[in-house]
Amino acid sequence: MHISNCALNYFGFELCTLATVLCAIKFGPLVGALVGATSIVLGLILSINLDAGLFLAVIMFGVVGVIASFFSFQQIVFAGMLCAIVYDFVMISFYLLMGSSPVTSVVYFITHMLTTYYVFTFLAQVFISII
Repeated sequence: MHISNCALNYFGFELCTLATVLCAIKFGPLVGALVGATSIVLGLILSINLDAGLFLAVIMFGVVGVIASFFSFQQIVFAGMLCAIVYDFVMISFYLLMGSSPVTSVVYFITHMLTTYYVFTFLAQVFISII
């Protein structure tokens, strides 16, 4: 999740939250935090989207991994949405302080919440059955 001046970054779709939450619930907070931090770094490197928020994003995905470990697979949608909201609150606040447009931040938040809900409602069950 990085909001910048590029129109391509306004749409909030990512799978790092899903991987982080699934691993945290299945394997505990340390694995969840490591998966979260690693997946966001790799995702940002592959998308060539490295900016001032990278360090904060890594920390926040570590926090998401710890938060998610308190939930069970029966609460997967709630856990995923809560973690996405916590992450977005911190990151969007940071980007707004760095000068991002409030309009693009709202667009990102709405699309991120919608896609996160979809991913956790439909894809999470598939991955739960695999792990």
